[in-house]
Amino acid sequence: MMGIGGTSDSGSASPLVRVSVIHSDTMTNQPNSLACKFTTQIEQERGRYVVEIPEAEIDHGTLSPGDICQISVQHASEQEFSTNASPGRSPPVSIGERRTVQIEGLGDKGDGIARVDRGYVLIVPDTEPGDEVTVEVRQIESNYGFAEPVEEEENTI
Repeated sequence: MMGIGGTSDSGSASPLVRVSVIHSDTMTNQPNSLACKFTTQIEQERGRYVVEIPEAEIDHGTLSPGDICQISVQHASEQEFSTNASPGRSPPVSIGERRTVQIEGLGDKGDGIARVDRGYVLIVPDTEPGDEVTVEVRQIESNYGFAEPVEEEENTI
């Protein structure tokens, strides 16, 4: 996991938090796109509080070491934390499954990023943030999968 840290003089760490990571424009440091969301714990290390970013976010290109980002931290419930995707749990989707998803952002290669159960990421080509599309899951990994947009079938009577 890659850590993002901040210093604090007093107080204790929140045990469970929901983190949103937003890419910033490298010239202006202004936020420009949602990179990822996940639930984690804040750790205290040597007088600093550290938020660990899941390796899957680095592995599939959502974030890269050295990226300039802003983060938003909110308290998370124990239930949300316990249902978050974790090693050893099977993905919440299966190959061939169809779902309607909301595209939340773009990955580094321009593909749409959607999140489904437990924060599981689906990478969807040829989509834009804000699109609501029906997709078919084509490939799954432990923390992310690939899906293709499909035409919705019209119901005929």
